[in-house]
Amino acid sequence: MNHDLPIIIIGCGIAGLVACKQLVAQGAKVIVLEARDRPGGRIQTIQGEIARIESGAEFIHGELPLTMKILSNYNIGFHEIEGDMVRIENDKAKRTSTFVDHWGKLMKSMKRLDDDMPFAEFLSKNFDDPIYEELRHSATRFAEGFDLADTRTASTLALYHEWEGDDDEPQFRIDEGYGALVDALVKDCLNQGASIEFSAIVNRVEWERGKVKVFTTRGTSYSGSKVLITVPIGVLQSSIQHPAHINFIPAIPHTTQSHNIGFGNVVKVVLECAEPFWHERSKKASFFFTDEVIPTWWTQLPRKETVLTGWLGGSGARAHASKSDHALAEISYESLAEIFEMTQSQVESAISKTHIFNWSRDPFSLGGYSFSTIQSGEARKLMNTPIEDTIYFAGEALYEGTGGGTVEAAISSSMTASGLILH
Repeated sequence: MNHDLPIIIIGCGIAGLVACKQLVAQGAKVIVLEARDRPGGRIQTIQGEIARIESGAEFIHGELPLTMKILSNYNIGFHEIEGDMVRIENDKAKRTSTFVDHWGKLMKSMKRLDDDMPFAEFLSKNFDDPIYEELRHSATRFAEGFDLADTRTASTLALYHEWEGDDDEPQFRIDEGYGALVDALVKDCLNQGASIEFSAIVNRVEWERGKVKVFTTRGTSYSGSKVLITVPIGVLQSSIQHPAHINFIPAIPHTTQSHNIGFGNVVKVVLECAEPFWHERSKKASFFFTDEVIPTWWTQLPRKETVLTGWLGGSGARAHASKSDHALAEISYESLAEIFEMTQSQVESAISKTHIFNWSRDPFSLGGYSFSTIQSGEARKLMNTPIEDTIYFAGEALYEGTGGGTVEAAISSSMTASGLILH
């Protein structure tokens, strides 16, 4: 490693920050370049009128060792989610599991699959009988909602490995929000001598073995010995006309291969409410599952904050991605009026503040998080291979385990990449 030149990290999300922490702890000089005017990337905790609001990542999906170890190291508390999952059908609310009739048969059929295929094709070939209509609908909604998957391209085997055994996993939230983790990492990196530059939109990387020069849209350039790119896969997939597109000179195959990794859209709606109107349906509900335009809603249980969050992923998010925040808010109110048998004006009068987070329109993410296609395995293998010990990639989309699309995946990927850089 050339100790006279710094290592440059592009992206100050969780992957970039964890890598920075790993590198500076080993004595490396590090410069982090972030396109936004803040750290965190797809993590952002904001203070609302009555509670903290998570615009992006919110949950810890299971007892994830890397995430929990970092939280413990920084003395950041977290708590388990409590409450019932409630499905609302035909104007009736009932406690439910995430899954429906015939789900076990679906999982067995997915497990037996010899040759991978897109999930929509798999359902069509194996569960086309009318008796499976509810199963097809539920499985598609689950793939689109939880995984942000486009079922026309999503890998059936990848979905199986992710869903297997997930129904009993506990879910957690960070007491002060994921922003507390970001703040702790930023402080740690700066205290150890790292440099972090905000509003630095990288648009070009010139490189040769052992040397890089990184250019930004504001005309500044940075020289380094190596570069680690941690931007969301949606940015790597962006067109050359997009302001956050990164042009590599000489060209590398990784940007082309990035298109073989799925990247899903999501619209997140967070409502701060004057009163918990959903208690008319259930006072113990943590999640509501419905067939409305915005189908999934959750509360803050076990906390008592009167905050209700809506989630629209997959094809629904794609269909509404171009709508204004005002239009998305109206759709939210309409969905809630149907779910809770209220008029739209009654819904609106119960809401004190509406927050809309349409991640597909965010220029520095262009979507929510990744999902696996049939080609994703080979694409990840290539992108996780360093280019002449000079160019490296990391992020949740490049994680090769079964928990992709998570903060844990981003942490794991960045630890692997920083280990390669050091050794």
